[in-house]
Amino acid sequence: MGDNRLAVNVSLPLRSKLVYHVLTPVVFILFVSLGWYVVLRQGHRLTQSALTLFRRMELEMARSAADNVEQYIAAHPSYADGLDNALEREVFSRYVASVALLDESAAWMCAPDHTLVSLGSESSTVYYDQGLGDLFVSWQDDGASHYEELVAAVTAARAGTGWFVWNSTRGREVAAWAPAQVGEQSLLIVFSVPQSAVLKTTGVADHILLSAIALPVVTVVSAALIFIWRRLTMQQWKMYQMLYQRERFLNLLNDITWTALAKSDDQDMMHSLVGRLSALYEADGCCLIYWDEATDSAGQIVRCGGKSHCTNGEASDGDVALAMAVLSRRQPLAIEDVGDTFYADTTMARDDGQRALLCLPLIASERRIGVLVIGWRHPRQFDEQEISWAGLAARHIALAMDKNQLLSNAQRQARELALLHDVSLAAASNVRLEDTLQAAAEALAVEWQATLVSLMLINESGDKLDIIASVGYPDDFYEKYTAISLGEGITGWVAQYGEPLLIPDVRRDSRYIAGSPKVRSEICVPLIAGHEVIGVLNVESPKLNAFTDHDQQLLTTLASNLVVLLERARLFEALMSAQEELKQQAVALQEYAAELEARNEELDAFAHTVAHDLKASLSFVVGYAEVLAEDYDDIPPEQRQRA
Repeated sequence: MGDNRLAVNVSLPLRSKLVYHVLTPVVFILFVSLGWYVVLRQGHRLTQSALTLFRRMELEMARSAADNVEQYIAAHPSYADGLDNALEREVFSRYVASVALLDESAAWMCAPDHTLVSLGSESSTVYYDQGLGDLFVSWQDDGASHYEELVAAVTAARAGTGWFVWNSTRGREVAAWAPAQVGEQSLLIVFSVPQSAVLKTTGVADHILLSAIALPVVTVVSAALIFIWRRLTMQQWKMYQMLYQRERFLNLLNDITWTALAKSDDQDMMHSLVGRLSALYEADGCCLIYWDEATDSAGQIVRCGGKSHCTNGEASDGDVALAMAVLSRRQPLAIEDVGDTFYADTTMARDDGQRALLCLPLIASERRIGVLVIGWRHPRQFDEQEISWAGLAARHIALAMDKNQLLSNAQRQARELALLHDVSLAAASNVRLEDTLQAAAEALAVEWQATLVSLMLINESGDKLDIIASVGYPDDFYEKYTAISLGEGITGWVAQYGEPLLIPDVRRDSRYIAGSPKVRSEICVPLIAGHEVIGVLNVESPKLNAFTDHDQQLLTTLASNLVVLLERARLFEALMSAQEELKQQAVALQEYAAELEARNEELDAFAHTVAHDLKASLSFVVGYAEVLAEDYDDIPPEQRQRA
């Protein structure tokens, strides 16, 4: 122990130098950099927001002006074929140039072969006998640029927003445009305002300037904070000196910590710590008030010492009030004499006769475990160091108890993995779709006792849920609900929107359809294949608040596994159907082959008969021909001709 203490004493100055010479400048630089970043980032956001809003306003103005021009032309049919220059100037002045947002605004009316421009309400209209593209080319010496999108909009007669530069003096112009149809000709109405005027009018420019001025203030504040932090560091050094002087206390505290970590049960751990805590503080007793976060109230109390030794009981109203006060403070509470407070009704004061109490919150990972109370039968005073070290001991104990809770959670997760395995195994042992889902539902009902489980799939028409598998529902349920429409009830809602629902009390949810009168709470999660909802997995319980968010996550995981099994079962059924179809085709082919063979035999018999008859007839003809050939020269010419 002496070697470890020496190592700590030697390393303390080195850490101090590191803090002062390295960490302090780094923190200061980071703080100033953060100030610059905030100023620049905020200025950029404000600028973009102002420009976006202004472009929308200009676009609405351009569309409105275009509508007015079109309505004016529609009201004068004689202008439908087009406008002459004078009339076009009048229309431009009346409906376009007169609606500019700012004094610096420019209004444009562009056709493919000419352009009208007005710079502000006091400026006269300028007519250019050129297209907008040619104008910008001629203005390039004055700084014109980024006009390609606007020129393309004139040609295509389409609405839009953007920016361009046509004069270096005005700088970047924030612009919006919209087309107006005049007979067969399209005119593009354009409004533009210098970006600097927009920022000035909206106040963004002033805000950016003020932010830049405020940056030195931020730097000064940062320096002040660093100074305060250095002062706090000095105080921390003094605390280290106090810690070195309390080596005996640390040894005893270390013993308490190891004892707590060695025990896996909270009750057993508390019993082991009573003697050490009493020896440390020379106390007459202690107790642990457990806090139930589910009900937000004190639950069981474990007392050790006093008139009884390590007994369990229910917390009294005084214990509940004491626990709430300590946990809300999140700091130790020292009561020098309960007679002067309203804590005299606590179990330790009333039953064990404790007069002074030191109450320590047990909080780990933001989880309120309870309150540890150390008691003395006589009033006493507490110094800050004593209270501080007691709080440290309580944090160690809370961490140990949290470790036990983590272990319990790990065991619960093991049971949940077993559930997933059992359901998957039960479902995988079947290949038919209905058998697969029924096996999964039954396995889930076994693991979650006293629950009602149903698996529903969306039918081929896509408008209803068919109940494919279920466990625990009464017989009349299946008579009433052979199918459920999408959007109907809890299950229909989940199937329609693809989102899980956790209902702690179904009586308070208007969507619920009573499948069983004993149901009080419900979880329903969608079965999703790819991006498509194919069904739902629904679990109901007769208990209120029977399910938690963790149960919903577990059920969602199980649903994902079931989707895989569903796809496998459907694939198997498709393969079996294809195999059966192939078998039927093979039988049909065999029957057709047998029929062809029978017809071939009939054809052979017919050919044999025909060949025999032909042979007899041909024999007579051949004989007659031979006779004619022998006596041909003796036959008179007249008979030869007849022959």
